[in-house]
Amino acid sequence: MGRDISQFYIEGLDLLGGRYNLATRNIPVDKVTGVEVLRHHQHNKVFKDELTNDVALNIRLADKAKIKPFGTYEARAGIEEKHPLYGISGTAMLFRKKFQLLTTLKLSNEGRLGVDESITHFGAISWNSGAEQVLPLLSGSRPPFAEYRYKDRRNELFSANALQRLSDDNQLKINANYTHEKTNYGYTVSSRYPMGDMLYETKEQLDFTQKKHKATIDIEFRSNKDRQLIENTFSMYGHFADAKGDVVNNSDEYQQMQAQDALGLRNAFSLVRKQKNWKWHFKSDLQYSESPEGTLDISLNNKRFALQHAKSRMFKSREWFYTGYEVLPGLTLAIPVTFMLNTGSLQTNLISEPASAGNDLVGYDILLNAAPSLDFQTDNRRFRIGADVPLKFLRNDYKNNLANRRMKFNRGFTDASLFFHFILDAKSSFDGRTDWWHNYGDYFSLLGNPIQTDYHTIQTRSGIFGTNRTSRSRLVYEWQSPLSFWFLNTSVSYTRNFSNIMHGQDMNGNNLSLTEQQVENTDDNIYIDAKVSKYLLTAKTNIVIGGHYTWSNAQMLSSGKQTTVYGSGYGGYVEVRSNPIMQLEAFYRAEGTFTQQELPEQRSNYTNYNQRFNLTYSPIEILNFHAGGEWRYTTLADGNHKTAMLLDARAEYKLRRKIRLRLEMNNLLNKKNYCYTVYSGLNSYNYDYLLRGREFLISFICMP
Repeated sequence: MGRDISQFYIEGLDLLGGRYNLATRNIPVDKVTGVEVLRHHQHNKVFKDELTNDVALNIRLADKAKIKPFGTYEARAGIEEKHPLYGISGTAMLFRKKFQLLTTLKLSNEGRLGVDESITHFGAISWNSGAEQVLPLLSGSRPPFAEYRYKDRRNELFSANALQRLSDDNQLKINANYTHEKTNYGYTVSSRYPMGDMLYETKEQLDFTQKKHKATIDIEFRSNKDRQLIENTFSMYGHFADAKGDVVNNSDEYQQMQAQDALGLRNAFSLVRKQKNWKWHFKSDLQYSESPEGTLDISLNNKRFALQHAKSRMFKSREWFYTGYEVLPGLTLAIPVTFMLNTGSLQTNLISEPASAGNDLVGYDILLNAAPSLDFQTDNRRFRIGADVPLKFLRNDYKNNLANRRMKFNRGFTDASLFFHFILDAKSSFDGRTDWWHNYGDYFSLLGNPIQTDYHTIQTRSGIFGTNRTSRSRLVYEWQSPLSFWFLNTSVSYTRNFSNIMHGQDMNGNNLSLTEQQVENTDDNIYIDAKVSKYLLTAKTNIVIGGHYTWSNAQMLSSGKQTTVYGSGYGGYVEVRSNPIMQLEAFYRAEGTFTQQELPEQRSNYTNYNQRFNLTYSPIEILNFHAGGEWRYTTLADGNHKTAMLLDARAEYKLRRKIRLRLEMNNLLNKKNYCYTVYSGLNSYNYDYLLRGREFLISFICMP
């Protein structure tokens, strides 16, 4: 339907929230009787009369799956060239009318089992601390392949999720997740950095190792009544990571070792009450995050080159109060008021030759926002329009004790937004939204002393008071004819940003310096996309055709010289899913993109094509065969082209009704590398990625 999922239910209950991969990858297909798509979904009863464009999914289970516990258990073993592979997993589930439980434990080193199952698709909490933002964990680029194609990964996952309905309206939910992963990957990259009238080129061999531990616990109480909504969620977070990056640049060998830890606590409370024509809404969000000590130790030819430290603390408070009155049927006047407080500290220390430098940033900012709004909805719930004009007051007081810089100001300003949702008829609808907003005083700009983020990148901020103004508009049209199985979705968006700070880069020896100056500049972005699909009932085939176009411009500094970077691109795809007979399932997708970058000194473009297919055939009920693969055609920075072909195969045999034996063979052609090009701002990068070799896996699966 062209929209992201806003809620995910199992038998009408929200057990997993945005971590619905835990359900889609673990609930056996034979336990599911159907998937309901809920259009114009409203999650809260108190808002049930308000029109939305949200889409939710509800999984319906077979009656036998709601009577007793069930699960999925799997053991894998195999080899990738000379490296042994393993995987062990167990998932237990219970879905009753008033109680739901899903727990899983997975351990593997083959790159797929348990990977990405705890990702939050919606409603995610941002835990990034100041230290993590200025000194991010060492990592490389990401090629357009699934990670198991190029990463050697060891992965452990534990997840426990329980929901208890206390009454018809009240429920208590607990979600606990822990992941540990260790990854290794490597590639060669040829980089091109335009520096004014000069072009600086490098070639490097990079090898990365990352180890991450992450744990989260969420405890939620929810009372969802027709006239009142109460929600409270308490969350705890821990992230402990290490990274290693070895680099060979010409004859120089760099070793990079990094440690990074982060902790966080959060409590989010929400209360909504509705009485006749009045509605009150109060939210309180308190969050504390800390990075006790982050270090990056860099050596050159076994001698210390630089040692970077960073640590931070941050407390955030967001209090939001809304009161609205329905003056006429469908017409509501409201005044939401928001109070936001951010306070914290950030310390960095760089020890290097010829001199050392540090930053000691402390302070706070307060934002007070009163946003008079108008909301109108027709009685038949086919048209809704709303507008608000936030009146904002910002107080900012930060100082860098070591760089002798301070940012202290009071500023009043006004933002605005307008939206509408219009259902033309049973088949079609329009959605539109326009926003204008401001940003003032990025306190990171006080980081006047250098911060080394890897062996050749140093960041130094200007200390200039920053001002940004952004406008963004988007229009969406949807048309569907469910009886004839036609669906159409198209949208166009435009974004314009003004800033008084221009960002850029400079080269000093082998060091890339990220710089900024007080220069007014603008950038623009246009994006258009469309998708149409048709389901052929007699052939049991779904066909999707889509395409997009994008255009952008941005102003940047290259060795102190102002440069405008133009970018454009277009692409299209065709996707076919077919199940013409019970024994056969097929999937095919062909996609092509053309991307162009234009600088005053040069123009570059590249074309990429890729095709993916999957074919499953079951000659008898207890046996099925699967084949899949992908083919890619890539343009490199020098104008040459590369192709890559990857093939996989699988056979699965049901020993009994609940026991299966599976044999997998991946990367049958033993493709060892993949080349591609990326444009980023002024620069271009040509990558040659190492891929994992041919592998064989045998799996034993039990679903009691």
